[in-house]
Amino acid sequence: VASVGLMAAAVVIAKHGTPRLVRLAERVAPAQLRSGGRAAEERALLLLLLLVTAVFVPLAHSLGSSHLLGAFLAGLSCCTIPRLHDAWIKQVKRLQSWLVKLFFAATCGFIVPVRSFASATVFGRAALFSCAGLGKLASGLLVVPASRANVLTVGLTMAAWG
Repeated sequence: VASVGLMAAAVVIAKHGTPRLVRLAERVAPAQLRSGGRAAEERALLLLLLLVTAVFVPLAHSLGSSHLLGAFLAGLSCCTIPRLHDAWIKQVKRLQSWLVKLFFAATCGFIVPVRSFASATVFGRAALFSCAGLGKLASGLLVVPASRANVLTVGLTMAAWG
């Protein structure tokens, strides 16, 4: 129930709160934002996103919800600022691909019980699935005309199917 209320609050904040915060910042510190140019504006918008995230993540956690929901809702709250999206793409996008891998490993990857992989059952099933995957890959050999590119395209495409 608290999560639904927090989501509703994030929608209201996205529609009314963050645009007002941006307008307020432009009125309070217009000289600083203009003198620093576009880079200063981008830093200010990213700081706003960081501050909103610093509010939503602990709030969601304290309400018994997921901290990831809090991070998502912080982004949702700032989605009505198009310049923020541009700043995010310019400043964070390159780092984001590495951070996603790191957070996946920290949240999901470390949960996998690696020691249980050393059983005969696991190796047998892995061998069976590998044979099925190689069979799908071999289906590329049936393509006409049989060029290297066509064989690889069909074989790899079939290997990705269920």
